[in-house]
Amino acid sequence: MKAFRRTLVALLLAALIPTAAFTLFQLVRLAQDEQQDIEAATLERANEILALVNARLSSDISTLQAMAESLYLDDGRINEFREYAQRVKAQNPAWITIVLADMRTNQQLVNLLRPVETLPLPLLQSDTYQLLLDTQKPVIGDIIPSSPAFNGPSIPVRVPVIRDGAVRYILTAAILPGEFQDILMSRLPADDSVSAAAIVDRQGVFIARSREPERWIGKSATEFVRKAIAGGRTGIYLGRTHEGFENYTVFNTSRFSGWSAHIAINAALIDAPRSRSLLFGALAALAAAGFGGALIVLVIRERADARRAEAAIQQMQRLEALGKMTGGIAHDFNNLLAIIVGNIEMMRRRLGDKLPPQIGHIAQAAERGEKLVQQMLAFARRQPLRPEVIDLNAQIRGMSEMFRRATRGDITTLFDLPDDLWPVQVDPVQLESALLNLAINARDAMPKGGTLRIATRNISASDPRQGDMVEIAVGDTGTGIPPQLLNQVFDPFFTTKAPGEGTGLGLSMVHGFAGQSGGSADIESTVGVGTTVLLRLPRATKPVEAVTTDQPAAALRGTGCVLIVEDNTDLRDMTAALLRELGYAVQVATSPAEAFDVLRGFAADLVFSDILMPGGMNGFEFARELRVRYPRMEILLTSGDAGVLGRADQSEFTILQKPYRIDVLSEAIHRALENAAQAASRRRAANE
Repeated sequence: MKAFRRTLVALLLAALIPTAAFTLFQLVRLAQDEQQDIEAATLERANEILALVNARLSSDISTLQAMAESLYLDDGRINEFREYAQRVKAQNPAWITIVLADMRTNQQLVNLLRPVETLPLPLLQSDTYQLLLDTQKPVIGDIIPSSPAFNGPSIPVRVPVIRDGAVRYILTAAILPGEFQDILMSRLPADDSVSAAAIVDRQGVFIARSREPERWIGKSATEFVRKAIAGGRTGIYLGRTHEGFENYTVFNTSRFSGWSAHIAINAALIDAPRSRSLLFGALAALAAAGFGGALIVLVIRERADARRAEAAIQQMQRLEALGKMTGGIAHDFNNLLAIIVGNIEMMRRRLGDKLPPQIGHIAQAAERGEKLVQQMLAFARRQPLRPEVIDLNAQIRGMSEMFRRATRGDITTLFDLPDDLWPVQVDPVQLESALLNLAINARDAMPKGGTLRIATRNISASDPRQGDMVEIAVGDTGTGIPPQLLNQVFDPFFTTKAPGEGTGLGLSMVHGFAGQSGGSADIESTVGVGTTVLLRLPRATKPVEAVTTDQPAAALRGTGCVLIVEDNTDLRDMTAALLRELGYAVQVATSPAEAFDVLRGFAADLVFSDILMPGGMNGFEFARELRVRYPRMEILLTSGDAGVLGRADQSEFTILQKPYRIDVLSEAIHRALENAAQAASRRRAANE
């Protein structure tokens, strides 16, 4: 009996010891995976910060290099160069001053912080001046805590002014560090996973800091930061902030600027997985007899949760990648549609009533193509929105006839629209498109008839930070959607309809529109009972705007000289032909470099340029360079790229969306040239 018991104990131990060991191994492995994921995500965030910083510095260097080519410096016309520098500084609010240093006399000839009568001044020598003289290349300096002319920190960016192969002058822009503070804060998460973050220069001095920036910018970081910089370009280290918080910090260093981004992770996030694994391992060792099997189940569940989380992340990444691809495809489609639409309009102008009916069919197909592109952009959240503050109930009531036509006679439409509904700020056209998509989906879900119900209500925020919402519920009494398919219905190209009866973009467009408008879209469904889509939009803080109806204007003829810069040959030729028909003198170029060559012999009143072009300069950079070289020239940009159009309202230039019609193009050019003429008239009046 004792032998049997010993054998039983031995068998039990033989079974439980490997179980406990396996459990401990799996827990340690999970902890390591979780820690590595946190470190990798944080390093990626540091890389994003440095990429934005480098882009900002590159833009400043490009502007200074353009100034370095000024003819004023060839002739030594320093006073005129000073006036030119003042205009450039006015276009760059983050620049504190512009300094021109003469390297033959080691004196400042221009310093916009100093009165003219106090110049020239002795040059304050620094390592960056000598480095620039040695390399004859632009130099990004370390932060300067303060200077005699400016009581505050600044960052010098210097470029050489080379004449006859030697550095004749050094041109410097002193930049406010607040530009980089904004970049840092824009890339930090809203939760408390990051306890501190900073951008530091080569010497370990703060350029930007998430905690108390007004106190620390321009001052030295901790010894942990300085040791990390001295020890390598990237890595993770255990350190302590000036406030005494202990944390793990991930950092990376830019080869372009020499600056580094440091992101401190809450130490608990790193230590917690390791602590959990040790705790569970101890429990497994102490209570293996009772909990061995349970721990195995726990490990399996954790692995399953990890796989589900990984699958969710991969799904988000796939959707993001598909969104980017969709935006790119939409850009190419818009170029093609612009060619088709433009040539059709040119044929209509020339042939009038003699236009063959087949051309009308082509025009209708092009319009459907435009709508399809808009759906793709809405899914990708790259559709440029034109939000207005609207009365949502009035908008829905105004669509009642559209709902009737979109459904059938055996479907009853009911409205539940309370009088006290809050206003919302959305693009009314995109809202109508989203609601019509939902009505059509509801119709198809009720093949034997039923009820379409559209209801609105106010939703007060339980958390003031989230904000009040207005909900639109579009419900049907149709066949419903099986539970296993509900989490897929917002995926692009997924449809429960028969082949050929749906594109699978309808609900994706609704979901994308809601997210881009600052809201959300959810779905509830029961098989055999029906489906309800809940569209939630943020409450507007402004009153409802008055509705205006603009009639489409005829194409305006005009006079003047226009330079078209477009790399697409067919689109360039079509646009040139349209403008010549309207009375303009036109020249064309395929790139910014060719455009500058053309402008040497062509006195253009306006430059009409695409934004995305091959080569080293995009349309925005080209337009800024034009403003420096030709301050009085009008500039009109165009693009079919979703990302560019989504930021059109924030641009300093007017951007025309592709595909553009002749009346829209002519009106935009006419308005730009009219503004130029008025500005010229004001200048003449001021000089008389």
